[in-house]
Amino acid sequence: MTDDTPAAVPMTTLETPRLEALMDRLEMDSGIVDMMGDAILVVNDDGLIVRSNAQATALFGYRPEEFAVLHVEDLVPMAARDAHVAHRLGYQAAPSRHRMGAGRVLMGLRRDGQEVEVEIMLNRFRARGGILTVAVVRSTH
Repeated sequence: MTDDTPAAVPMTTLETPRLEALMDRLEMDSGIVDMMGDAILVVNDDGLIVRSNAQATALFGYRPEEFAVLHVEDLVPMAARDAHVAHRLGYQAAPSRHRMGAGRVLMGLRRDGQEVEVEIMLNRFRARGGILTVAVVRSTH
């Protein structure tokens, strides 16, 4: 009986440095995002949180793997969730770099149910998987 499993293809000497450079870049980017003083949430167009940093964990109380299954509306108090969905969809249709909720008090919802007053800056960027929104969140207290 013969084994029909294909043999592993070894990386060429040209691919190895590229892979190492990519891994170094990912590690550096992750390190930079985690050392930022503000919470950072990266959200896709469905509202799913696809990336968070250590300050987001400190502010909202969720572990990184918990953020990965949350929608941004999970961090919004219940009374404002429906309006937030409408605002998010409007922002996606006409994005601009701006402070969210100018002139209003914005509240975030922590994992423990406590509300926290926040300031939020939004921006959009194109990534390999589509266009994403970056929310930079700062507690005002």
